[in-house]
Amino acid sequence: LEAISTRVQGIRNNLNGLRSELDTASKAPDVLELGKRFFLRPTGSESKPPEYGAKQKRKSSSKTEASLEVEVDVVACGGAIWIEVKHAAAGCTLGSAEWIGNPGHLKGLHQQARDLAAVAAAPCHSIHWKG
Repeated sequence: LEAISTRVQGIRNNLNGLRSELDTASKAPDVLELGKRFFLRPTGSESKPPEYGAKQKRKSSSKTEASLEVEVDVVACGGAIWIEVKHAAAGCTLGSAEWIGNPGHLKGLHQQARDLAAVAAAPCHSIHWKG
């Protein structure tokens, strides 16, 4: 019975998260994608990042293919804005499990933010404005 209750709560959390992402997307300008995956390739890698809008596998086929992969909840403003929707509990502090994560099982918010910043800073993801 407890396992069923845990599963129901997980489904409820997923639906609440999806609702928040859709609500955020409805307020963002020029939304291009929801749940878009971005990659950071190793320096000197022969493989290039997937073309924007190209169909992509959910997981990388090998560790060397993509050194880092992130999923951005909402890509808006022609791709210039990446929005991550998070629900931090009231007790989320710099020492909390939510911030630090659970090594080997779940990335904390701190590592997620670092990964997103690293991938976003890659030259292949820069947007050149036309003035």
